[in-house]
Amino acid sequence: MPSTLEIYGLFVGLTFFSLFVAAVYAQAKSNGDFATVWNTPVGWVLGAGLIGCYVVGIISLYGGDSFAFGTQSEKNTFLIYNTPLIAGCVALAVAAGHSRLSLLFRRSRSTETATVSNVGSGDTVIVTGNVTATTDTTSPGLDQPAVCWVWRFATRDEATEAYTGRMSTVEKQLQKAAGGRNRDLSWDPRKGDSGGVPFELDDGSGTVRINPTEASVKLPLTTEQVYHAESPQPGRVGNNLHRSVSAEEYKYREGIATDGDELTILGTVTDDGDLIAHRIYDSNRAAAADQRYAVRAVVAAVVGVVAVAGGVMISARHFGTPLPF
Repeated sequence: MPSTLEIYGLFVGLTFFSLFVAAVYAQAKSNGDFATVWNTPVGWVLGAGLIGCYVVGIISLYGGDSFAFGTQSEKNTFLIYNTPLIAGCVALAVAAGHSRLSLLFRRSRSTETATVSNVGSGDTVIVTGNVTATTDTTSPGLDQPAVCWVWRFATRDEATEAYTGRMSTVEKQLQKAAGGRNRDLSWDPRKGDSGGVPFELDDGSGTVRINPTEASVKLPLTTEQVYHAESPQPGRVGNNLHRSVSAEEYKYREGIATDGDELTILGTVTDDGDLIAHRIYDSNRAAAADQRYAVRAVVAAVVGVVAVAGGVMISARHFGTPLPF
């Protein structure tokens, strides 16, 4: 049985780690669209990782073998033996996030834009049509005419390049796995968001008014521009961020929808017959969204179950903890 001191030490350590997770969540939420990762609420991902850490802690309490963190080798050994369990919990959270999206698509009925007002208030529908701008608005990232947008802001300086040069091959692969295969590791991603202003959508049958204020905009980042720190910066993002974020270069990436573009929108009908958008897609990418999310959910679930089961056994072996099975 674990001693009182061991239980106290675990409680204190996990408490501080929980506070750290809460701080990361608060920061992620303040960064707009980064409040989701892998199409899963960041709170789910962090919570799942925290659960994995608690399970590792409980396994370690009942272990017979001592362990330490005195050397880098000991730290690496601890991570190697206990990462699978934590990663498995995160994978299960990602599976839940994608399952939620797949079910949302399957339960939402495709509706003509002209008949959205006839659908019951609070129902979720999917509409596809061409954008009609009702206001003259520009995007915050690169100051382009747009009704909705998604933008990313990254920085680069000598410190970032030096850190990238010191990274191992494994670390680089993990960074690319988190940020995308084509991610340039010399750039440090800092912020991102999506949003828009009310506009109309028309599929030829009539128009429906769209409110994209709180929507997650899934448009390709087709425009990219790099500016030196001493040069005038573009848009509202550049005017606000470059004063508070020190770097030598700034990179702005942006995807927009403007007048005439075809979009597919999943949203909830209001009492007035308008549509509050939850997710906005380029119509070409939305065609098989529900199937794509379903496949990802299954894959993540299988990976998660295998990783958790294997991780429990590996962690138990590392700490010398007897298992009841």
